[in-house]
Amino acid sequence: MRVLVTGASGFLGSRVVCDLVEAGHEVRAFVRAAHPSRLEGLPSPVEIRRGDLRDREDIERAADGVDAVVHAGARVTTRGPWEEFERTNVGSTRTFVELAEAGRIGLLVHVSSLGVVALRAGGDVVTEENPLEDPAADRGGYTRSKLLADRLAVEAARRGVPVSVVRPGILYGPGRPPPLGRWSLGVRGTRVVFGTRRYLLPLSFVDNVARGIRLVLECPGARGKIYHLVDPQVPLVDYLELRREVSGERFRVRFLRPGFVVPFVRVAEFPFRVLSRRPPVSAHALERASRSAVYDCRRAVRELGWSPETSLREGLRLSFRPVEVRASSP
Repeated sequence: MRVLVTGASGFLGSRVVCDLVEAGHEVRAFVRAAHPSRLEGLPSPVEIRRGDLRDREDIERAADGVDAVVHAGARVTTRGPWEEFERTNVGSTRTFVELAEAGRIGLLVHVSSLGVVALRAGGDVVTEENPLEDPAADRGGYTRSKLLADRLAVEAARRGVPVSVVRPGILYGPGRPPPLGRWSLGVRGTRVVFGTRRYLLPLSFVDNVARGIRLVLECPGARGKIYHLVDPQVPLVDYLELRREVSGERFRVRFLRPGFVVPFVRVAEFPFRVLSRRPPVSAHALERASRSAVYDCRRAVRELGWSPETSLREGLRLSFRPVEVRASSP
């Protein structure tokens, strides 16, 4: 299969490329022209196409002649005007959906996020059928654009367009250790973690997700489906203990229920809104951090034969291991 991967020089995209090449697929990597140095980690058989996700002609040229597209590219910064998030994340997804609908690509695998799913009270079991959140203005540009892009992909799949959606959890892996929690801050030797001791942090080791994406491409029955790709969840207190053991980090932990802080954060958000700036933490994000959920991945296990092969302990070990830096060619 000939596969185009967007965001191929990024954290997830580069691992998707490597996994596909190792499985014997032909890969075309779509990358921004501004970052040629980030291509060093990609395997040599990969065809490189430089372009911009905001440019429809660049996308069409890159997708010409491929069998499938893995759309992992996105504007991921938390800053910038909404128009840039809309053009990059929503606009590019719309273009790929239209190409799939026109029969110019056989399958679009859209990489979304668990952050698009609406959460009720704590203890919710979240399946792929759960409703999406409302794209309210209190969401940042990135999360709002990912939500709208997810809706485009899901609506297209329901119309019979060959589109599949994957929703990983919080990605981590070599070069990117996982966070302490949804939100945290350091005070000397103590880490204040917003959440309860039993909160279930939805982590996804990057190679586990890359393999799941490949399985979606290889499974004919995956067309039109949504798949959660989340590693087995453990209570926050157990995760932090294992993290300290594996990483050698030394810090004390204090848990703080997000609900206690939300009213104060809502007041603090006001001046940021007046200045048209994004606050460091939002009331919306803290409210989500107070709602622990179990993300059901049984569809991926049952239909794709997927399982998270890298355990939490091994994933943490790989994440905190020093990353080898390759020397650039003269």
